[in-house]
Amino acid sequence: MFRITLVSVGKLKDREIEGFVLKYIKLLSPYAVINLVELKAEPFRDNSQKIKAKKAEGERIIKELKKKKLGTIVLLTEQGVSFNSMTFSQKLESWGPEITFVVGGALGLSTEVLKNFKNKLSLSPMTFPHEMARVVLLEQIYRAVTILKGKEYHY
Repeated sequence: MFRITLVSVGKLKDREIEGFVLKYIKLLSPYAVINLVELKAEPFRDNSQKIKAKKAEGERIIKELKKKKLGTIVLLTEQGVSFNSMTFSQKLESWGPEITFVVGGALGLSTEVLKNFKNKLSLSPMTFPHEMARVVLLEQIYRAVTILKGKEYHY
């Protein structure tokens, strides 16, 4: 059984997105224990505040990741590697059984976070809102696990 932690900057504000997150956590429950960690997002108004906000969020992420042993750490970033679903399922298995995925906030991940962790995953060449990225990630984890278990979810 996988033990997956999803560290995210910012709280889920959209109830519909939250519903999808809960749906995939429930679907994953026979195969994985999912732990959600939401870190405080920094407010910003202009470019000078964006730099400070991104740095502060990065410091929170690093502090959270160093706080406890979290297995393989995987950053979600547009600079990451993209996989098809079959290859992602194999990668998930190689990373497991304890995996921590990190989703940045509206500003993405700080340079400090990006340079401290080697495993980087891109969900798509397109950019998603950080709340939506959680849903897409959880759905792909569910798809990967069902592939590994030989279930009929992925066609």
